[in-house]
Amino acid sequence: MIPGYISVLLLLIVSILWATGWKDVFAPRMRTGWAVAVTLAIALLLMFPLWSSPLHNKPAIQIHASVWLLLTVCAILLWRSVQDGQRGYLMLCALMLAIVWGSARSLYSHETMFYWMDPLWDMPLLAGLLCGAFTSDSRHQLVLVAWGAALGSFVEVLFRGDVIQTRIGSWEWWDSVAIACCSAVAVTVLLRAGRAIGSRIGAAWLHLRGGRSS
Repeated sequence: MIPGYISVLLLLIVSILWATGWKDVFAPRMRTGWAVAVTLAIALLLMFPLWSSPLHNKPAIQIHASVWLLLTVCAILLWRSVQDGQRGYLMLCALMLAIVWGSARSLYSHETMFYWMDPLWDMPLLAGLLCGAFTSDSRHQLVLVAWGAALGSFVEVLFRGDVIQTRIGSWEWWDSVAIACCSAVAVTVLLRAGRAIGSRIGAAWLHLRGGRSS
């Protein structure tokens, strides 16, 4: 599959849903102007080879400027949208997600029998499930996925040594981030739908038994 195809396809789907009034379902607390501005800025940066190495002793690890922008925005979003206790919790969740993400990718590189579907899909889907379990806020899920994916690449290098070149911000990396974000949102929407259906079934059952719903 062409790198970046999944990112563009999922972005197109999300844009259509956003424009047709489904924003309140999957991203109720996300501001439209803020989301559009950040997305356009990232798309503009991806047009240029703006790579840098955060660690001088490990030049094999490179980060694109678009990722630096995303991580900065996520850090600001985390700082402004939660209280002190929640910040620590979300940072711990991002670290756990990074460890799981990086160690699993390292395991996949040594043994193919552990694949579920495909290396590109397995970890992003699992990361989305974990994010959905950690928090139901779409803003915080974005923070967890962005930082978890970036730090997970460092964890992968730590386990595999200096035998690979990691480019955080490549189209393959963005594909993984897009899959993980959509998976997290899908989990949250399904859980909310399940709770709503469950409450209605409970209310109907109480009504049939002659009781009253709260």
